[in-house]
Amino acid sequence: MIAPGLIWVVISVFAAFGFVIAVRAARANSGTVGDYYIGGRDIGGMVAGLSYAATTYSAFMLVVLTGLTYRGGIGALGFELIYFAGLSLLVIFAPRFWLVGKRWGFISPAEMIGARYGSRGVARAMAVVSIVFLLPYCTTQMAGIGLLLSGVTGGGISLFQAVATGAALAMFWALLAGLRSVAWTDAAMSVVMFVSGLLAVAFAVAALGGPAEFLDTLQADHAEWLRVPGPGLWSLPTFVALSLPWFFFTLSNPQVSQRLFILRDFRAMRRMILWVLGFGFIFTLIAVIWGLAALQLVPDLANTSMATPALLPRGSSRLGWCCS
Repeated sequence: MIAPGLIWVVISVFAAFGFVIAVRAARANSGTVGDYYIGGRDIGGMVAGLSYAATTYSAFMLVVLTGLTYRGGIGALGFELIYFAGLSLLVIFAPRFWLVGKRWGFISPAEMIGARYGSRGVARAMAVVSIVFLLPYCTTQMAGIGLLLSGVTGGGISLFQAVATGAALAMFWALLAGLRSVAWTDAAMSVVMFVSGLLAVAFAVAALGGPAEFLDTLQADHAEWLRVPGPGLWSLPTFVALSLPWFFFTLSNPQVSQRLFILRDFRAMRRMILWVLGFGFIFTLIAVIWGLAALQLVPDLANTSMATPALLPRGSSRLGWCCS
């Protein structure tokens, strides 16, 4: 297990770095409502794309998708690629959201829908529906932070401490400078996610003898995980029930659809979509390979959501980190 003290040091460094970014974002704000909630519609394509990616591909991927891969095999890749296909909705709706928002000054999907039907009641209903869609994902994100930190420290950092720390940082950055702060810290976080994910997978595959040995052992010991529908998790009704709402995630979840109002221009929109697609595809492969590596390195887990927390200390011990 990784020493809790080391984890707190890393969290402190990350929080300090995020604080500097948030303060710079606050100084860039003009103080208007539009500036606070949508960054003054002046967010560039790379930052918007990385913010979108960090909002979507974060704790969910390394806890839920890795766990689904560990339990159900390659079907988890198909499940996630349904979401990836749903990103095609951006090509259809993103230009319309942005044009309408810029023309009429809308700062949220609920405000836009309410104006379309000329009813504040519709706007309120849309806001309530957005919250309903947001809560399960928000819960998953917070639970992911808790499971990861408590898991890798063997309970040295409690679930409550981990969730409270993550929630406090997120709320502080959002309150300090609004969307601009969130977008900038998200962009920094996505870089950390991407680099650390690649390194983690590289170390895990190396621990199994390299790519060829990894695939050979997987085929020999867990061939069913490489076949559809897998070892038992994925049936057609289960796959459809999980994948169908996932396809419409881009439009149904407000933390994602809000990003369609923040862009500077159409060029920034195109760059945002390309960044999201590129990041999402590679990070999906990272999460699936990580799950298959965990299946071999830490077999027979009772709770598959603990695949990542169970696997991380093995890599840290190989690197000589402070572990017990």
